[in-house]
Amino acid sequence: MEITVAHMKKMFPRGSLKLMELTVKELNRCFKNFKMDNCLAYSHFFAHFRAETDYTSFEESFNYSEEGLFKSDFSKFKGNRELCKKYGRNAEHPANKIMIANLAYGGRKDLGNGSIESGDGYRYRGRGLIQVTGRYNYAAVTTLYKKVFKENVDFVKKPDMLLQSKYAVRASFADLINKQCQLYVGQIDRSKTGIEKYRKAFDQIMDKVNKYSSSREKRWGYFKENFTTVFQCK
Repeated sequence: MEITVAHMKKMFPRGSLKLMELTVKELNRCFKNFKMDNCLAYSHFFAHFRAETDYTSFEESFNYSEEGLFKSDFSKFKGNRELCKKYGRNAEHPANKIMIANLAYGGRKDLGNGSIESGDGYRYRGRGLIQVTGRYNYAAVTTLYKKVFKENVDFVKKPDMLLQSKYAVRASFADLINKQCQLYVGQIDRSKTGIEKYRKAFDQIMDKVNKYSSSREKRWGYFKENFTTVFQCK
């Protein structure tokens, strides 16, 4: 079973058909290369792809409204009305996307980013199907990419490469493999029945991808839809 554009249309109903056509072959190559060309792996990984991109662009958008920032997962902004009003989109001004990214991701040691003033937050904003984020992850993906795909690239020096279709797919797989997500794909909790027997594996992958995101249940919903409806796994 291979992924088709028809599958992708179901998962990304507002997505760009051109981007789907440009990436579908590379997606199938990557799943095969990593020996994950099966229904369960598709269901797991696309649950996260669906949460990270709408398939109209492979770049994280910081076009946040004031209210959107106020309710976001970003610790610098969440509940900080003054800061949200200053940088978020409202009737007085558009969103200051660069400052939002720098405040959200700047100085994050877990991401390997420099200070807010360094510009690393915006420079290493989310890109790709899985939204590779942070200097550390761009460096890690570069290292694994060279090893697996035998191509000399440097995503740290040229992060916008991840906006190109081939690299958006390959770098996202490199990120997932670097975080060892593939180790959990085939795990089944025999103490559970039905779709719930895949929940433990899903949570383990979620913890690797974006542990503290408020989108966990939304992604679980995507997994269930992928498994039962999109790929019709048995």
